[in-house]
Order: sequence, then C-alpha cells, then structure tokens
Amino acid sequence: MVNSGEELAQLYDAYLQQLAGLRDEVGLSAGVYTQITDVEVEINGLITYDRKVIKADVESIRRSNAMNRSFESIVPTSENAAQTWRYTTSQPSSEWMNEGFNDSDWSVGPGGFGTVGTPGAVVGTVWNTSDLWIRRTFVLPALSPEQVNRLVLRIHHDEDAQVYLNGVLSASVPNYTTSYVYVPISEAGRSALRPGQENLIAVHCHQTTGGQFLDAGIALETVQTAEECGQWGYPYADLNRDCRVDFGDLAMLASEWSGML
Repeated sequence: MVNSGEELAQLYDAYLQQLAGLRDEVGLSAGVYTQITDVEVEINGLITYDRKVIKADVESIRRSNAMNRSFESIVPTSENAAQTWRYTTSQPSSEWMNEGFNDSDWSVGPGGFGTVGTPGAVVGTVWNTSDLWIRRTFVLPALSPEQVNRLVLRIHHDEDAQVYLNGVLSASVPNYTTSYVYVPISEAGRSALRPGQENLIAVHCHQTTGGQFLDAGIALETVQTAEECGQWGYPYADLNRDCRVDFGDLAMLASEWSGML
C-alpha cells in the first residue's frame, strides 16, 4: 500500500526498471499492466474507480514508460563487490547522520546487510534486528553541475529507509523492493554533495516482518531523448543505434547469440 501519488510513481518506476532490465538482459518482448484503474475490491490502479483522479504525476509515468535511461555507477553498491560500512543496530544519537558524528565504536562490515533468502539480496553482513544504521565515506568524482543534477540513488531496501548525504535527508523510500532500483535524490541532497571531495552517505532502515535487506550507492543517469532519432526515438530493434532496423541489427544479434553459445 502506498500513501501518496509520489510513492505510487516511485513504485511504478521500480517495476518499469525491472522490465527494462529483463528486456536488455534476457530479451523480454513485452509487459502488460493489467489494472489501469481501481476496481471495487482493489485500489492499486493509476486512476481512481470513478476515473476522476489520476493518482500519480502523468509526466513521471510517461518518463518511466519510455524506458530510455542508462546508468553509470559512481558510488558502487555491494552487488558485485562488497563495500565496507560502519553500522549499528542500537539507536544512536540524533546526530548519527552528520559528518562530525563519532562512529568509531560502531561495527565495521561488508554490505549488503540482511538475511539470506530475501529476494534480490546480496548479503555480506547478517542483519536480523528491527533497525539498522549504516555510514560510509566516498570521494565523489569531479563532476560538473549538470552531472550532479543527474545523480540518483541505487538502493535495495526492505523495508522503509531514509538516505542522508552529508547530513541532509536526500531520499525517503517506503515499503520494500525485491531488487536494486534507482530513486531520485532530492534537490537539497544534490546541493549538499561536494564534487572532487570526500562525502558521507548514511542510511537508516526499519524492518517489521518477513525478509530484510539494505544496500545503497549512487549512479549517474543518462536519458536518451527522442531527438536523437526522430520524433519517436530509437526502435527497440535498432540494436546498433543507426536509426534503421536492417541487416546490421540482425548481424549484431547473431553475433551476440553466437558469443553466448
């Protein structure tokens, strides 16, 4: 259950990210969204039962549907290589997310944090209590202001989590995910970052029932605009991105398939 149109748009986007991954990695041909509106016994539609209210921002949904984004890891998660964090499962002081906070008595361990068997989890350190607080420093590359504005979080959380950058609340993500997803960083969070210098990411996660997991990083988002290939953008079958679907694309597909054999 989501509590706002913004949360619904974020959840919808998370599903579309999973679809894009299936399309790009295993060749998924199509996906079907079966419930555009609420019905008498379910309220998980994008539009209310009486068709009078569109719950989520239309532009956000349109952007998700385009599935034309790519991401470059800037601050890696522990998906492919474990990242070292300081962590505690005991309630810290209210300054725990700030740069000047002394976390020397916190434990040190590899991410991600959670229980084996949680969907999509890559567990480096077992976490099986109700709350977890984690911190780590990182050097942000010397990005331009335009690039900083395109930074997003990459996070897998089960359940509710709050992410702070240099002490500033940068994202609050409710409920849970079953895989790593990208979520926006608030304007305040992006403004708090210092390119070319050391920065701090701090995350709190609260768990109530079922599986649990937490891991986070930062990525650079790139959006391919339609203008790169006419009004409608690249066709999905245009594998070599030359604005044509022809034998060149078939040759590329054959080459990729032969490499997998």
